[in-house]
Amino acid sequence: AVVSSAAEEEVPVKRGSAVYLFGDFTVYDRAGRDITYMFSNKLKQLFIYILVESAEGTGVLSSSLNTLFWPDKDDAKVKNLLGATILITSGCMPLKKTLAEMDGITLNYSKGFFNITLSDECFCDYMHAAEYAGQPERAKDLLPLLARGKFLKGIDDDLFDQIKGRTEDRLLGWLLSWLNRQDELLKRSDVLSVCQLVFEIDPLNEQALQAALNVCKEQKMRGEAQKIYSQFAREYKRMQGKEYPLSMDELLKG
Repeated sequence: AVVSSAAEEEVPVKRGSAVYLFGDFTVYDRAGRDITYMFSNKLKQLFIYILVESAEGTGVLSSSLNTLFWPDKDDAKVKNLLGATILITSGCMPLKKTLAEMDGITLNYSKGFFNITLSDECFCDYMHAAEYAGQPERAKDLLPLLARGKFLKGIDDDLFDQIKGRTEDRLLGWLLSWLNRQDELLKRSDVLSVCQLVFEIDPLNEQALQAALNVCKEQKMRGEAQKIYSQFAREYKRMQGKEYPLSMDELLKG
């Protein structure tokens, strides 16, 4: 559903050693230059996979990377490919060389595991989202990060299906819990932003539809309510193959 969002116009972009995984994958070096172009498709996939897994645990086993990224290659060839793409002994291999353009981010290899560590000098929206989401009072800090777009937008490789699903499930839980506590946490304009984010994960979420329409009713924004409802109803028909059973006026009375 299309919902106007003030947060969309106020997305904080930190330029200077920063990694963005929400919306379009973007990386800035220490001088604030966009160095996303330095990540080939394979390098980008490896970097994101190791970064996310490092945020959630000890990192990734080298043997797991072999299976995931080069399943059709023999062990000797995989070792060469992995060494050439990441690093093992050389300090000038592509990923390590690229990350050297930034401060506060380090790719490590120890006891068969690759992991990425970040200090305060390097900003990562994914890391901050995980931190803020566990603190309901930080809802307003998280919204602008999420407003950049869906997690790993445009990255459709099957490799990331599980990571995307896990992240979106968590986000959906956090966002819906905020809607349940909206009077305590959110301004009315923020409620619409939260609803938009919910719809991006779950286009047929009726709790978000009702919350968005309630705000439109309170603010006397019938045109916006009609836009939200019409988009929801179209999506419902597309996905369910039938008309949405409740009219907008029925929902507004609820």
